[in-house]
Amino acid sequence: SLRYQAINKVQSDRLAEDPDRPVYIALGHHQKDQAETVLLHLLRGSGLTGLTGMKEVSDIYLRPMLKAPSEELDAFAAEKGLTYVTDETNFDTAMTRNRVRLDLIPYLEKEFNPSIVQTLSDTAFRLKEDEEALDKMTEEAYQVCKAGDGLRVSRLNEQPEAIRRRVVRLWLSRAGYLKDLTSAHVKMVLDLCESQSGRKVCLKGFLTVERAYDILSFTFDNGSKCSETKGPVPYQIEEIDMNAFRRQNIDPASVPAFSSE
Repeated sequence: SLRYQAINKVQSDRLAEDPDRPVYIALGHHQKDQAETVLLHLLRGSGLTGLTGMKEVSDIYLRPMLKAPSEELDAFAAEKGLTYVTDETNFDTAMTRNRVRLDLIPYLEKEFNPSIVQTLSDTAFRLKEDEEALDKMTEEAYQVCKAGDGLRVSRLNEQPEAIRRRVVRLWLSRAGYLKDLTSAHVKMVLDLCESQSGRKVCLKGFLTVERAYDILSFTFDNGSKCSETKGPVPYQIEEIDMNAFRRQNIDPASVPAFSSE
């Protein structure tokens, strides 16, 4: 956003003046901002990481007021005679976040829980503790599963489902591919673990993940864009020795009309 571009430029300028002195940016996000973020992520179907909301420390960004109620901050500013600017776009209900703030949260406060903001904030911080524990377990599992730059399928299949998903995300993130990675992409990779050797999927852009015997590997080719895999990956049903769940794209106009007569 333009806001972050501006503050990042200030950080870069200060860093250029004194490269040996770290420069951090303190942001004014408060408890209600955290509650909005958690609700937005929940509505969009986020996993555990998204439900932890914003972090108090994230790279160069610090959020020292993340647990503070907005009412307390307003009262403090009034007491000290501090002035501040409210972005007029905060009231534009065409934006989903603004509708969450102006419509959804007041409705939840009135109809379900007067302390919903506090509740969501507390929940986010508790989930953050769970996330940290799972991160440690995921790293340990990743070390067990990795085989060079790839993953060993048999070792990955021994892990609990939740850890398997996280190991795949960690593996792809360390390959430099995390942006725009969705749960559907992770599922397609995990489906390869149930498929025959030689199967592969394309995950947006130029990244291909392939199974060769017991190893999952990836290739990243900027020269030739792969065709992104859609839907389930075919896999073998050993009992009847046939492939299942094949996808075939057809022209709807070519499908004959059926009569109920």
